Amino acid sequence: MKPEELHSEILYIKNIIEDSRRSLVENGIGYIIWGVIIVIGLIFQYLSLIKAVSINTNYTWAAVIGLGWIVTIFLVRKERKLIRSKYYGSHVLRATWISASVVMTTIGFIGPVTGTLPGFSIIPLMCSVLAIAFSVSGMIYKEKLMIASGVIWWITSVIFFLWHSVHSLMIFACLMILLQVMPGVYFYKKWRLEFSRETA
Repeated sequence: MKPEELHSEILYIKNIIEDSRRSLVENGIGYIIWGVIIVIGLIFQYLSLIKAVSINTNYTWAAVIGLGWIVTIFLVRKERKLIRSKYYGSHVLRATWISASVVMTTIGFIGPVTGTLPGFSIIPLMCSVLAIAFSVSGMIYKEKLMIASGVIWWITSVIFFLWHSVHSLMIFACLMILLQVMPGVYFYKKWRLEFSRETA
């Protein structure tokens, strides 16, 4: 192979890698929205359990989860119109988080309503699902922050399996803010910086 051809091939591969990296830039909005929605639901659940308010939390969860899915579907459709990524990593990430959201909806809403899942098993199961989703995402993004979040979710999952208390709801809410909403804000700022460079 001639030096010119080799140089051309290297540039081509470099461009593919760079395009792939840009396609995997996470805007963090999904993390923020779902984190806030879950925290709202947890607060109402906690207030109901300590008798601070008198509400049917099944309706509350149906409302917040329904809102979350409506916003998610809107964002996914909007993203597909703007960016039609052909890279495998993007599809894996999307499938991972959609699957995790479906599983957590099943665990957190359908499980308690049908009486299949005991109340104290819901939070540790959700932590386990989040641990998987964050770990997979962290490996693909090559983001140590997400990998660390995944490890922390696994540890808290074990703790919640061993420790049963109504106050675990508020601890879980705090964890959602620290390990989901805050990383979402971090990714949003990173995404804004990345695309401001591209449009400059």
